[in-house]
Amino acid sequence: MGLLDRLRGRRGASASAQAEPPAVSAALLGGQDDLEVVGELAYQDALWRLCGGTIGDRIRCDIVAVLVPEPTNPHDANAVSVQIDGQTVGYLSRATAQEYLPGLKHVMSGRGGYVARRGVIVGGGYYGLALYGQRTARQEAVEDLIKRRNRAMAKLETAATPRRQARPDDPAGPL
Repeated sequence: MGLLDRLRGRRGASASAQAEPPAVSAALLGGQDDLEVVGELAYQDALWRLCGGTIGDRIRCDIVAVLVPEPTNPHDANAVSVQIDGQTVGYLSRATAQEYLPGLKHVMSGRGGYVARRGVIVGGGYYGLALYGQRTARQEAVEDLIKRRNRAMAKLETAATPRRQARPDDPAGPL
């Protein structure tokens, strides 16, 4: 079993029996706008696998993500999922999806396939994802925003952890 198989979570002989994600036709486009991806918290396992990291690792992983309209999404008919290697890793925000969907459909019909964008997975503890148009100072600002959000989430998680109350007769001593 190779390193790539281990990173993808495959084991022994069953690795060849696992189906690969279907290949999709996608045009890699730039654009002027950075696109924030939301909902990454629900897809942390996929982001860890894609980057080869584990909980707590600080990473920066350049990626190409495919924008996939989901007209049958029960929560939002305008939903646009963000997929990497056939795995959903988040969604465009409702407002962004509603704004971009008509143009996205137009480009898809003209090119005969999905639209892909370059982006980056960043984090340390929790991973976030941002897609960007042109590599500019805005990219750094988006990455910084994701890092600050991840730190805030980690602080909230730490604050929610119950603390042990010290007792005067506690053999472990004071906290």
